[in-house]
Amino acid sequence: WEALRIRLYNLRHNLTLDGQPLNLPLYAAPADPKALWADAVAAEAGGANALPTIDNVPALRFIPLMEGARTMASQLIQFGSTMQNILERQDAEALAELLNTQGVELADSSVKLQQQTLNELAAEREVLTASYATASLRYSHYHRLYEEDINGREKQVLNMSTSSQTIRAAAKGLHMAASFADAVPNIFGLANGGGRWGAAFNALAICTSLASDGLDIASWRIGQEEMYRRRRQDWEIQYKAAEQEMKVIQAQLDALAVRETSANMQIAHMQTQSAHAQAQLELLRGKFTGKKMYSWLRSRLATIFYTYYDLTASRCMMAQKALQWEMGDNTRYLRTGTWNGAWAGLLCGEGLMLALGQMENAWVKWQKRELEVTRTVSLAQLFEGRFTSGKTQGDNPKTLNEALKRLIEDSGVSFGVDKFPLSKLEMATTGDLAVHFGLSELGLAGDFNRKVRRVRSIAVSLPALLGPYQNVRARLRTDARGLPHGCEETVISHGMQDKGLFSPDGGDSHPRWGAQWLPFEGLHIAEVNADEKQPGAKTVMTLSFADAKGDQQALLESLRDIIVHVQFTVR
Repeated sequence: WEALRIRLYNLRHNLTLDGQPLNLPLYAAPADPKALWADAVAAEAGGANALPTIDNVPALRFIPLMEGARTMASQLIQFGSTMQNILERQDAEALAELLNTQGVELADSSVKLQQQTLNELAAEREVLTASYATASLRYSHYHRLYEEDINGREKQVLNMSTSSQTIRAAAKGLHMAASFADAVPNIFGLANGGGRWGAAFNALAICTSLASDGLDIASWRIGQEEMYRRRRQDWEIQYKAAEQEMKVIQAQLDALAVRETSANMQIAHMQTQSAHAQAQLELLRGKFTGKKMYSWLRSRLATIFYTYYDLTASRCMMAQKALQWEMGDNTRYLRTGTWNGAWAGLLCGEGLMLALGQMENAWVKWQKRELEVTRTVSLAQLFEGRFTSGKTQGDNPKTLNEALKRLIEDSGVSFGVDKFPLSKLEMATTGDLAVHFGLSELGLAGDFNRKVRRVRSIAVSLPALLGPYQNVRARLRTDARGLPHGCEETVISHGMQDKGLFSPDGGDSHPRWGAQWLPFEGLHIAEVNADEKQPGAKTVMTLSFADAKGDQQALLESLRDIIVHVQFTVR
């Protein structure tokens, strides 16, 4: 919170985030809405890196820079494809190792599972063995009872019960005989009496009951014998059922033996499979083209990939800077977010290639036939009679040659030019004689007002009594900012339309499309007395002669004029 408070304080008091004075132009160029939107999208995506900053315009033109950037972007795309292949192979190796590791674990688990199955089969064998013993015991018991049928004591009970009932029936026979005896009358002399006539019927009743008891004894014995027969039949069913159950259990034991054999074979197979899977896993982990190699390749290529991306992005930014300088606008084509570290920078080359295509398309649309103008300006004629100094009007030189001689004689004096505030002549403390003139004061705008005028080349001629082909030691430079690197200064070696180049055309058949910018190319030419906000309104050119009081004094004293040859385009 303290850091946030400090930053808010700095921003509210016209300071940067780190507390430095914030200098913003009063009329700053408005931000590009597309650029702001692209930056916001890249920030939301996360993992995006900022593009490198190119402050100076590169010395090369847009076309060669774009071709080189496109070649580098193509190579970057190849790096991206290689990175993607490495990532895929790394993931494939990791997946293969994972699958093999799981295969080993599953094989070991299958062995344990089959061993557990063997334990289950052993427990099931114990259960079946106990069931077989129970069935065998039941079979032996009921088969023995079936074979024995009625034992001796049961037969003894049956016979004794039959004998008891027979004796009881015999007793009833005696009662019947007694009843018949009671029916016979007593004879005593000639008289008889004492007979009971009902005894006969009682005897008949006893006879009938005796017959019934006989049938009852027979039916009881038959019933007992049938009961024993039914019991024997039940015992037969029981021992035969036990016998069949023993056969079923034996069949189950035989099947169990087959299952145990199969389980043992499965265990052997699973152990072999586990050994093979372990061997494959060891080979997968120990092979040269394994996961470790792809991890090393990824880290190594990531370093190369990002470094090459930084180089390619810098080249693309140079191409964009060159295009902006050539077209004279600040349109941004490269967006933040082409490199996304969250996704290993994939498709960064395609993003840069798209931006290059957009730049080339914008460049093609911008192209048109420009007006090519050549102007020759004599500083002697321009400055004649306008030299001013702090002294009286009569002491001021009239011509350029007089001003140069006065400067050589008196180093402390300097001359301005009336109505040309940017122009003056002075002698520096280093002994160099400098001639300053404003580019807008040369009157180059002429008939091309309200159009864009930009310098193609600037040459200098030095007509002197000693001849223009002597060795000249002079430099022509400008104070304008934003020129391509090295284009803000050139060396004048001779006095015949010298551009500071070995060849007049810059080393190319068509200087406009040459690889390098020409010295001062792209400088804006403002109108005379133009507003300060207009580009080029305050551009000052300085022609300085070294060793003005030494080797070049004779040249400067004989110098009658400084002729400036300006070639510029009008759009």
